[in-house]
Amino acid sequence: MRLVIIEDDEEIRELVKYAIKDLKINIFEADNGKKGLELIEVKKPQLIILDVGLPDIEGWDICKSIRENNSKYENPAIIMLTAKEDVIKGFEIGADEYIVKPFDEKELFYRIKRFTNRFIKDEEVVEYGDIQLYTKKMELYLNKERIKLGKKELELLEYFILNRGILLSREALLNKIWENDWEVGDRAVDQCIKRLRAKLPILKENLVTKRGFGYILKKIR
Repeated sequence: MRLVIIEDDEEIRELVKYAIKDLKINIFEADNGKKGLELIEVKKPQLIILDVGLPDIEGWDICKSIRENNSKYENPAIIMLTAKEDVIKGFEIGADEYIVKPFDEKELFYRIKRFTNRFIKDEEVVEYGDIQLYTKKMELYLNKERIKLGKKELELLEYFILNRGILLSREALLNKIWENDWEVGDRAVDQCIKRLRAKLPILKENLVTKRGFGYILKKIR
């Protein structure tokens, strides 16, 4: 799950990140509205935490802009950081939730966790760099563009991502992906990996062959 925090107060951004540190969320942050909108367009987050009082663009205007262009921004959920008297206005322009400043850390955690649980249940996505693999529907996206892969290619890629940093032998891969169908032969693994590297440039350097041992997908930040 991807979250964009748009808040000009660094201390509040750090508090938000600390409060949700145990949730499986990729966090991106901006200290003004212009940067925030740029991040939303590029990262396509499922959730946005949006401050009302930004230095350049009011949070209300950003929320309204997103709701008027939901297809462009892929309809993210929006949590407004606002004063109590502004709650109704936030709902009227399309906010999904609000948190009143100053907010309690536990309250923030549980409000965000509610959205996290919903999106994880709907998506079940594993990510590697700019790759997003939706495991329920077995669809792969690279920089938001869908890439068509075969069934075994998708299964093998998912297994590598879930086991990044671990050396995997051909025998282990055959056992897991091809279910010990030895008639296929270990060359099937090599050919499948060759196709993955050709279709996904990030794998050319990061999916490494260890001769005589197998393959390892490097960990990346």
